Amino acid sequence: MSLHVFAGPTLSAAEVTAHAPHAVLHPPVAHGDLLSLALVAGDVVVIIDGYYHQAAPVRHKEILQLIDRGVHVVGCASMGALRAAELHTCGMIGHGVVYSMYRNEEIDADDEVAVAHLRTDDFSAMNVPLVNVRFALRGAADAGVLDDREHASLLETARGLHYTDRSWRNIRATLTRDAGEGELVDRVEQFLQEHPECANIKRADALATLDHVVELTASPPARLPASWQNELIFRWVVEFEGRDVDGRWVSDGDVLRHRQIYDPSFPGIWEELVVDATAPGAPTLDADELRAVVRAFRPVRGLYDVRTFRPGLVDDPEVHGAIAEAKRMNDDVMWRRKVRLVERLSTTRLEQHLRELWGLSPVDDVTALTTAAHDRGFVSLEEAVAAVRPFFLRDDADKGGRIQGRWSTS
Repeated sequence: MSLHVFAGPTLSAAEVTAHAPHAVLHPPVAHGDLLSLALVAGDVVVIIDGYYHQAAPVRHKEILQLIDRGVHVVGCASMGALRAAELHTCGMIGHGVVYSMYRNEEIDADDEVAVAHLRTDDFSAMNVPLVNVRFALRGAADAGVLDDREHASLLETARGLHYTDRSWRNIRATLTRDAGEGELVDRVEQFLQEHPECANIKRADALATLDHVVELTASPPARLPASWQNELIFRWVVEFEGRDVDGRWVSDGDVLRHRQIYDPSFPGIWEELVVDATAPGAPTLDADELRAVVRAFRPVRGLYDVRTFRPGLVDDPEVHGAIAEAKRMNDDVMWRRKVRLVERLSTTRLEQHLRELWGLSPVDDVTALTTAAHDRGFVSLEEAVAAVRPFFLRDDADKGGRIQGRWSTS
């Protein structure tokens, strides 16, 4: 069993290691991160922190994909608590006060736990999350430091600030300006000095979850109904599963598109897939009928179906290396020192490149090129152009082209 923890800024790496010495540490979780892990049944993932605005957030179906594989997924404190409250009926395990507040609908907004943080190794927080303010005020009120009106005034003031501006200093300044009651914050801060356990409920929840992760994951993971999947999760699985090659992530989707473009045997593989998917055991089609079916067919699950039909297509180290090198070159070669050159390549030049790769005449019309794309499983010529774009600069350099040399490197 492996334990993976996504944290920062609620907990530092040192705090995670102190409470879970064998954990594999990860930064805040983002869309695709869970799918890129090679997880198996019995593994455990603890989601504490996750990205909201800086990157696409982790999707619900990514979590369900892991649960469906028999992976225990635990959420607490921040993004983890939010997702666990949303998915507890599907088998995600929630723990802690913040999780309970979401599940009991005491809170429901994302910004209750949102924190702006520095882009450093420790992800230092730049604001106080509203749920921490809420918990601190509740403690102060229960201790008689605040009366009901004062409690409500402080909470409303904190809620009125944008999450990036929430701090005790800004709450004090706003209260002083609007109601002349800045001293209420002084009282709360004095209370927190005497009762530090009330100052950071997110941190307390995260530490408690790590301390109890064995008990939390003692039961077998939930079994999901077959109907939970949709076309998005199959697309995401192919785009995020893969491997690291010399510091570059090469997804199975990258490899399959490379095969579509460059593998001379791919049209035959595509034809076999189409026949297997549409007419197994049916009378043999004549040549014209078969070509029509092959060019019109669209797999229900996209490239996922291609990978399922021929799993070995994604296992070629030479292809992995070529893709990693192409990605390195794309990142290095800049157009006028502003944007990556690969993003400025013209569609006309890329279409011509496809003609060369597929043995078409330079004067063949777009219809012939589109037909060749369909024969390789592309929905459209535009899709084929998008697929070859990331590989063009490397191809051009390998063939002695001078496009790379005309532009600066980063």
